[in-house]
Amino acid sequence: MIPVIPHPTRTVVGAVGALALGPDSSVRAEEPVLAGIAQRFIDDVVDDTGLHLILGGGPSTSSIVLSLVASLSVEFPPPLGLSPDGGDPVNESYRLTVTATGVTVEALVPTGIVRGLATLRQLISASLTEDATALLDEVLIDDSPRFAWRGLSLDVVRTFFSTEQIRRVLDAMALFKMNVLHLHLSDDQGWRIEIPRWPELTEAGADGAMGDRPGGYYTRHEFAELVTYAADRSIVILPEIDMPGHSGAVLRAYPELTSSMGPNLLDPNHPGVLEFASDVIAALAQIAPGPFVHLGGDEAFGMQPEAYATFVDAARTLAVAAGLRPIFWQEASRSSLGSSDIIQHWMALDPEIEALLLSGDLGDLAEGVPEDLGIPTAMLTTIAEMFRIAQTDVARAIERGAKVILSPASHLYLDRPYAEEPLDPTQHDLHRRLGLKVYPRRTIAESFDWDPVEALGEHPEAIAGVEAALWCETIATIDELEFMLLPRLAGVAERAWASGPGASWAEYRLRLGPQAPLWHHRGWQFFTSSLVDWATSPTTEDIATP
Repeated sequence: MIPVIPHPTRTVVGAVGALALGPDSSVRAEEPVLAGIAQRFIDDVVDDTGLHLILGGGPSTSSIVLSLVASLSVEFPPPLGLSPDGGDPVNESYRLTVTATGVTVEALVPTGIVRGLATLRQLISASLTEDATALLDEVLIDDSPRFAWRGLSLDVVRTFFSTEQIRRVLDAMALFKMNVLHLHLSDDQGWRIEIPRWPELTEAGADGAMGDRPGGYYTRHEFAELVTYAADRSIVILPEIDMPGHSGAVLRAYPELTSSMGPNLLDPNHPGVLEFASDVIAALAQIAPGPFVHLGGDEAFGMQPEAYATFVDAARTLAVAAGLRPIFWQEASRSSLGSSDIIQHWMALDPEIEALLLSGDLGDLAEGVPEDLGIPTAMLTTIAEMFRIAQTDVARAIERGAKVILSPASHLYLDRPYAEEPLDPTQHDLHRRLGLKVYPRRTIAESFDWDPVEALGEHPEAIAGVEAALWCETIATIDELEFMLLPRLAGVAERAWASGPGASWAEYRLRLGPQAPLWHHRGWQFFTSSLVDWATSPTTEDIATP
């Protein structure tokens, strides 16, 4: 068993403890373009373990060598889905070789080197001894992803997270080879991105969050810094502005955009609304790191179908005119969807909840809605109708040739309460109160048990990618966010990267436990599931400093 998540495509394990890496071991980049990657790897290993490696050195002194090659020994099929960079998927394949004389990481492009070093970081952490040495087993790894788009959608509206806190999330994503951070930047509770022509969005609109949580927003400069930090880890940041529903913060900032439709809906026929949408999309085109933009489109409660379709069609046209390819939540399939469109599928729930919603028997469901979520029992009828209509969304999108990002709430919504108890007794309060109670509690083993290809049945060619989502109704701090994110994010990464249906839970959990020392050293507040034998950390007090 190789203690790496996601599991590499092909591994050949040799002698145990064949190579010792210590404070005098070095890292050498064969090409100048890899120098920054080498330095970030050294910094990451310090943060992961406390072990300091040395940058540079000659051929006789280097323990780890990074190099670009014209070809790899193993040819992999291209990954399924869309590349977050647009065009053909970036080749993320790599070869990692550990022998008694050193480590080599080879790839066709720098992104492959980044992915190979994520694997090496996990090997180093899992093999660290108390005398500040990592005893690596001899191994040959050839690896490549199953899906080109492997993402996380993060709600920064209901709880605002600083750029420093977002970087912590990006660090966790990079470790597990994920490559899209989808930031949900607007909702009824707040607006989180600076738009120069509409300054009140970040004055009145950004003031506050859910409940009494503090508000905030990202300046264009701060957002650009996040884009760079993510790009250095081969991650694309996808901005989302949610329209025409969930627009309460917009209408608080600019009440003149309010129509008779209601306090959180943008009416495409109301004066100024499409001008607003045009300016926002144009601003996102300037700061967005890739060719995609997410324009929401979900839960436009109370909006007539014709008005909804008119808005989505107009927003799509504006995005294309700005040079962006729009993504919408699955409800947008009810507009003039075409073969160049992308929808994000989310309305797949637990079978028992789906049965209640489809049957209209909402009594039991109503009892599970906590009062602090502010969902009136009467609203459940609207939600049930929304769910019934949504049953044809994905099939309609596939029929029209659109691509589908898979984010089924049944397995990829990470705001679900954990079922099993934590091993750490200090986590019992978090375990009790975090997560939306409308979702039945589920173990991390049950969340792990799914295959993305099966989600679309006979149409795997329609899959654009795989993306988890973390909503923050019950999450107020970065510690709480990390508690809900880990360890389930690792399981999502496993399903999105590893080839084929992948590992069983029994095998996967053996690779999950050895992750704990690295997570502890990073200070990540992960849920200590009682279903996993978590490894303990060796002491790093004697590890040398530069």
